[in-house]
Amino acid sequence: MLQRSVVRLAPYLGQDFFPTVDGGQIKLHIRAPTGTRIEETTRLADRIGTAIHGIVPSNELDGIVSNIGLTVSGINMAYNNSGTIGVADADILISLKPNHAPTDNYIKTMREKLPQQFPGTSFAFLPADIVSQVLNFGVPAPIDLQVAGRDLAANRKYANELLAKVRAIPGIADARIQQAFQQPTLNVNVDRSLTSLAGLTEKDVAPRC
Repeated sequence: MLQRSVVRLAPYLGQDFFPTVDGGQIKLHIRAPTGTRIEETTRLADRIGTAIHGIVPSNELDGIVSNIGLTVSGINMAYNNSGTIGVADADILISLKPNHAPTDNYIKTMREKLPQQFPGTSFAFLPADIVSQVLNFGVPAPIDLQVAGRDLAANRKYANELLAKVRAIPGIADARIQQAFQQPTLNVNVDRSLTSLAGLTEKDVAPRC
């Protein structure tokens, strides 16, 4: 009898190496447009939190915590697997109460609604449970493709072409390029001869730029 039951369930069995566990936790990583100031990222995270309140019923939502920008300690960065690189990044941690609806249903709804409500902001749902984080080997996604080369422009072009092909694969979600481009920068060419006449060094010039 047991063997027959297993045969009947075979078409419905999953193919995950580790079965997923609904722990009632959601980890949402958001990235505002490159160059966004941290106070603007904070306002954006508050607005996204309000939108999440409109998706998850209040009787099922336990709490929302936002970690915005870079951490103050290198130790925290070492243990962070969300790929935060600047003040335009934020992690929104969502906890659900017991007896909540399936967490995947809320993630699916957020994937559909949040990009429409906040254009220009990228969203990625990262593993919130410890098992999935360990299986990712510390990277923000279970599938991590890296492009390396000496020509940055060619690398970026190839990465964009690769991203378009990956997004066309059925079942792929949150496909993105982790590295941010077009970060506002200021290049200062210091004439060391003239600055030395004024008694200054590049170390003195840098904090004033």
